[in-house]
Amino acid sequence: MDVCTEPDQCTDGACVGTTEVDCSLDEPCRIGLCDQESGGCVISVLANGTRCNDDDACTIGDRCGDGVCIGGPPPFCDDNDPCTNDGCSLADGCVHPAVGGFESVLCVFERRTIPFECRNPLPVPLAARLEQTERLLNVASVEQRTTTARRMLKRAGKVARKAQRVATRGRDGGLLPFHCGQAEDLYVAAEAEAFVKWHAGQLTWAQATREERIKLYGSPSLVRAFPTWNARSTFAHIKPVSHGPTSPAG
Repeated sequence: MDVCTEPDQCTDGACVGTTEVDCSLDEPCRIGLCDQESGGCVISVLANGTRCNDDDACTIGDRCGDGVCIGGPPPFCDDNDPCTNDGCSLADGCVHPAVGGFESVLCVFERRTIPFECRNPLPVPLAARLEQTERLLNVASVEQRTTTARRMLKRAGKVARKAQRVATRGRDGGLLPFHCGQAEDLYVAAEAEAFVKWHAGQLTWAQATREERIKLYGSPSLVRAFPTWNARSTFAHIKPVSHGPTSPAG
């Protein structure tokens, strides 16, 4: 007779328990078990320090303490991108919504997106136009009069386009590496062999970028997202079979 099943019923001349007594708890640091002698539920408290989940995505390293799941410290949500507002959602964890308004334009000048080889040194005409663009945007952002702000924005746009033309001429004239004169949001420079090996699972993304066999230039959020845009080969998990030396036919 099993007192931890209910209801019991006769099947082919035998008393059979149909369903186990439900002693489950909605508490991560307490476990309910059925007592085989009494049929009642017995509650056990997990040891202090046992890992648990407090269902709050904004805490990490949660641990049990006196039967209660205690949330750990908050996660590090800084994505090192001034063009996003770093925060934490109780359901989703770290979130990085894009900033808006003037900040969404001015933040571009704070990004560390100009590679060292492009800045060493940055051509004077290009640097001057970038500085002028940023200065005009700063003036427009604090201007109270709408018409004046619009005029500053229009001038900033013109200067920025001139800066792009200077960068393109520098690229075409060999004064700047090719990717330094590009207008794309993200530029990828990669060895074909490295990219194929990563796709086939023979090279990790971390290794490829650490060895600079694959380089990405652009906003930090796009650089982070790029590996997820390319599906790995369905055979990437299969390791090639190594064949030993074969004996010549005789």
